[in-house]
Amino acid sequence: MLVEKGDSLTFTVDAFSDKSAVVTVEWSQRLSKRSAKYVQVTAATISKTPSLTMLFIAKPLADAIKTANCKGAKCTIKVDGRIQYGQNSEKTMRFLVLHDKSNKPFQHRFVNTSTLSTFASGAEMLAKQVDSVGGIIPQVGMAAKASQQAISAAKAFVGDPLRDF
Repeated sequence: MLVEKGDSLTFTVDAFSDKSAVVTVEWSQRLSKRSAKYVQVTAATISKTPSLTMLFIAKPLADAIKTANCKGAKCTIKVDGRIQYGQNSEKTMRFLVLHDKSNKPFQHRFVNTSTLSTFASGAEMLAKQVDSVGGIIPQVGMAAKASQQAISAAKAFVGDPLRDF
């Protein structure tokens, strides 16, 4: 199931202190090179059919998100107009980006071997911490399946702009 506007996402607060979760995204915009740092989070959707997704939070927004959306070990954020998304051409996998929308990196700038590896690790970690985040993932196998889907779908992301919900 694809993440939709109005869905809630849950992830662990540990993501904000994991230095390996900080990725630099580089792109060109208006004939100049740009870059920004993002905290990459593996999040679970809270819906009828739970699933995992990648959420990229711009580093300058991370502290405010942590303060407003995290209680104890659990963070929850609602998918709303602040968040943009990218998806593969088959529309079977979607990732989310929370950042300054005046930045215009294309979708493929977020999806590479490094980010997929971090997603796979995050999925495994989230599955192991089911009890600490309130049982948001019904089974550990789902995390492994999501990791494999992410890795196999990586090549399907193309040079399209991020989209608004």
